[in-house]
Amino acid sequence: SDALALAGTKGFDARSFRMHVAVTDWLAGERSRALENARIASREAMESLAKPSDPDTEEDAGLAVAGAWLALRLGDTTLSGTVLESVGRNRALLKLPSVSELVTVLKAERERATGQPDVAVGLLKPLLTGNERYQTRVALFNAYSDLKRTDDAKEQAAWLRANRGLAYMEKTCGQCIEVLN
Repeated sequence: SDALALAGTKGFDARSFRMHVAVTDWLAGERSRALENARIASREAMESLAKPSDPDTEEDAGLAVAGAWLALRLGDTTLSGTVLESVGRNRALLKLPSVSELVTVLKAERERATGQPDVAVGLLKPLLTGNERYQTRVALFNAYSDLKRTDDAKEQAAWLRANRGLAYMEKTCGQCIEVLN
């Protein structure tokens, strides 16, 4: 909480830092605090996206999605729907390949979390272009694992292992996704 106070309450860096705190809470076993901070990070990012002029539009979209991903991992399927609706209102934003992919991965993870890993695979496979994000492969690994498609899951695990440097290099939302990788 002292670190949050030092980060302040204004600007993208303050919003992004909240996500880092959420992941730290999660890793420390503080699930309820992690969920609260993930929700706040997503909500603040969505509030910024709703403004007529957000200089961090692409980053805020990534932050909103990242908060919803963590919330899904913590059992909250509601936030992802809110984020998908909020980000989906901005058609220009969805034309950005990085945002479009993040949104599709969130949709897939939501399907998986609600018992539809086969739908998740259908959403994710078209993203495998050779330039996909690390989290796309993580989500595909999770979906194949849920489906007990061991060979397909092993293929994704091998890709993740061979490309683990991407986990540290993706710069979306002030590196807030890096901590999820």
